[in-house]
Amino acid sequence: MEQLVDHTNINVPFLYPDLETIKDKSAISKLIGYAKGQFGANNFLTTFVAPDFKDPDNAPFLYYIDQPHPIFDAAVYTDDVYPVQMEGILCEIFATEVQMLHKFKCKIPEILYFQMMASDIVELDRIISTTMQQDSIVRRQAERNYNPHSVAELGVTADQIDWTTFLQSAMTRLGGNPLAVVDASWKVIIMEEEITLNALNELLEQTPASTIVNYVYYKTFSKIETDVPAPPV
Repeated sequence: MEQLVDHTNINVPFLYPDLETIKDKSAISKLIGYAKGQFGANNFLTTFVAPDFKDPDNAPFLYYIDQPHPIFDAAVYTDDVYPVQMEGILCEIFATEVQMLHKFKCKIPEILYFQMMASDIVELDRIISTTMQQDSIVRRQAERNYNPHSVAELGVTADQIDWTTFLQSAMTRLGGNPLAVVDASWKVIIMEEEITLNALNELLEQTPASTIVNYVYYKTFSKIETDVPAPPV
């Protein structure tokens, strides 16, 4: 995680609340990409590569991008469940943030500000979970989604993401060499275009940088904590 903070050059608000978090498209795209490439943590974009895909354009790499993967299932955010579970959800977010602060040896910010950041993470997740998840019964299959976009085309359609930076970061181990150079030959298949390009792009545009960054770091830290077994007693 320390590598991620150092490499992406963007402030993490709940670690360093006194510093400004600038909404820089390239830095945010790098953060989202490295979270997946280094730690397998899907955030705003759920991604995977099919290097052997037999497509008519003969592209050497085909990159799939799917709808966002939320922290909590939409069932948690229903009108009858959410009011009952809201306090527990916020406490779970809060506890994970405190774990991160201890790991980075940072002081805990003023409690109301800290709670506000946890609330912002939950509200962002609620939007993603309830408005950007296609029902599994009606989800289309990959072979019915042959809509290859070039990286340049994506930059026009979804301009809140630096697609070259994101793709390169998602395929690069921190401090290592990229698996491939992202260039004009790359094709990207977008699953659920209305969600993954249009709705997500609008959400990223409207959401403060601080909430975006906190959300990515929360999900990445949670992924690390669940993947690494606890040390023996």
